[in-house]
Amino acid sequence: MLRMLLQQLIVLLFVRSEFAAADSSAAATNLAARTVIANGLATEIAERIAAVSAEAGTRAAADTTLQGNIDSEAARIDAMLNLSTADADSFKEIVDLINSVDTVNDNAFGTYVAANDAALAAAISNSDAADAAEEAARIAADGVLTTAVGAEATRALAAEAALVQDILDENARAIAAEAVLTAGITAENAAMLAAVAAQNTAMLAAVNVEKLRAEDVETILSDDHALEVTARIAGDTALQGALDVEIASSVVRFNEAAGFRAAIAQDLAAYEASNNAALANEVAATNADFITASNARAAIQSDVDANEAAATTDRAAIRTEMAGMDLTLTTSINEIEAGALKVTLLDEASADMSGTFTHFIVDSNVAKAFSLPMMQEGSFIAIKVARGGSAITFNAAMGENIDGEDDNSILAHPGVSLKLVKKGGKMYVM
Repeated sequence: MLRMLLQQLIVLLFVRSEFAAADSSAAATNLAARTVIANGLATEIAERIAAVSAEAGTRAAADTTLQGNIDSEAARIDAMLNLSTADADSFKEIVDLINSVDTVNDNAFGTYVAANDAALAAAISNSDAADAAEEAARIAADGVLTTAVGAEATRALAAEAALVQDILDENARAIAAEAVLTAGITAENAAMLAAVAAQNTAMLAAVNVEKLRAEDVETILSDDHALEVTARIAGDTALQGALDVEIASSVVRFNEAAGFRAAIAQDLAAYEASNNAALANEVAATNADFITASNARAAIQSDVDANEAAATTDRAAIRTEMAGMDLTLTTSINEIEAGALKVTLLDEASADMSGTFTHFIVDSNVAKAFSLPMMQEGSFIAIKVARGGSAITFNAAMGENIDGEDDNSILAHPGVSLKLVKKGGKMYVM
């Protein structure tokens, strides 16, 4: 009997653990269901939770009652064992002892076991019914969830199909647009290449035309340059000739000055010789008459002294003048030899003939008039008009006069060379 009781206790504990595991699994399933089920199933989930809570309360009350009965029976058995005088050390002895208990107690225990078995069977039946109801509810919920999941899958598939179609349509539109853009770019590139080719052709033609024009201009300039070089060489030759003439003229003037100086020295020597001779004659006459004309001697001596003083003064003045002329001539010769001749070139942009120049070369492409510079007495200027230029008019400065020109101006044509010398306040054309 005790073995059966222990077996029943073990079974009851197992059932309780199964119930506890079942309750835990059901709670987890319900929680997962609540998470998945949509808002429309909230009310039904709440009702199912309430039913499960009530069932759990009922089961807890039944477990408490059953545990109380088990505790009472165990206490009764312990009391019987404690009141026994037999030494029950083995399970058989315990069984024999139990079998020796009063029949009333056996009957009472049998009644308890039967009642307990009935209660356990009822609890198992109720649990099975609850499990069946719970399973049916779960199956129904699974059906609802399956339906909802199917509907959602159908909706998702439809939406995905629509999205796929939209993507395909967009892809087709993009491909078509890209084809249009490609065609446009190709046409634009072709047009651009054609325009660039045409522009290059036009620019090449323009470059060729410009090249021909430049070559023609270079040919003309080369010819003009050759003519100008020839004209300049001729002008330089003429200028050199004029310079040679001027140098020869200066040499002639120097020789003339030397001749003048020699003549003056000769005249001075002759004068001195004549004066000395006259003085000697006068002294001789005076000496002859000295004894008889002492007063006349004094007068003659005074006259001699006066004549000597005058002669000395004249000699000093002549020598000073000759020294100045010699210095001037030497300076001019030195300047000529040192290249002191100053030459300048005038053209159409030149304003006047100012400056300390002795030679002026005028090369102007347009007719032009220049005012001659103020000249010192005894000075000169040389002018050359270039052969390749235009005619030039030279006007005397204010207060100056040109010999033989009523309007005090000279018109010089290309290639003309002239020299102006100032003497006696008038300019002469050489």
